Amino acid sequence: MASQPQRSRSRSRDDSDADPPRRDPEREQLERDLDDLERWKETGELPPGYDSREQLERDLADLSRLNDQRELPPGYSYLPPRPPPPPRRFQRSDRVVCSLGGGFGWLPGAVQSVNEPNPQDPMEVFPYVVKLDPPLGKLISVPEDRKNFCRSEICFDGDVPGGAQFSIACLPLNPTKKRRFAVGDKVCVAVEDPEDVHTDWAAGEVVQVDVDVGAASKMPYRVRLDDTGGRSVLVHREEHRFIRSRDLQVPGPRTGATRVLDKFVTRQKRDGSWEKVDHETLKVRACADPNADEGDY
Repeated sequence: MASQPQRSRSRSRDDSDADPPRRDPEREQLERDLDDLERWKETGELPPGYDSREQLERDLADLSRLNDQRELPPGYSYLPPRPPPPPRRFQRSDRVVCSLGGGFGWLPGAVQSVNEPNPQDPMEVFPYVVKLDPPLGKLISVPEDRKNFCRSEICFDGDVPGGAQFSIACLPLNPTKKRRFAVGDKVCVAVEDPEDVHTDWAAGEVVQVDVDVGAASKMPYRVRLDDTGGRSVLVHREEHRFIRSRDLQVPGPRTGATRVLDKFVTRQKRDGSWEKVDHETLKVRACADPNADEGDY
């Protein structure tokens, strides 16, 4: 998009008007806005945030009508319409890891809001506002929806450079020492999907419990993935969002168009009955058909 053309322009008025409109900040702002749009029209280009000539013509006509009025409505303000933001990778409450720079490196947190307006520039939005985990615990704005600024918190690959460092950075401040799985258990863990945009549940086997990686706390598990030639990942949180029993969770999409993150899941068994799964405690109990009317029982 070309920058706004720099050309001075004065607006003529009817000098015979004995009672000119009262000069005030709102009137001056309106005239500046109208001048700006007229200059854009003359260039043949569209201002930032506009997607058609018709949209520009409509706003010009509306502002011209306002400017012809002797008195403006109180609190006049004009902002060009903001273009719709692109689809985002994350939703509110998703766990992410953000690059802070300045010696902080990568730190984990949870998405607090999506497409947050920038208070310094009303035409711009921040893709995400993230609340970092303790001890920092502050809100940060993510400037771009790109992996080098913000990425999914997953079970990172402990066999590649930097993988263990990501896992160490994401260790909780007060980790639980309780372990739900043992060596040899079949599980599904959170990994990046093949497109490196969203995340999947990948099948694997627990090969180590309480893994010492030189950090203050031990990693709960090391899991060897089934279909990656023996590649393993580190599970840094003993939580259902990152590791689940393969008896209760099938491999497949975790986030994206399909989201599979709920702690409690109601599902139908092969015999037609229903059960409720608690992925955190690994408990399963029979339940009523969630689609049935109360009168059916």
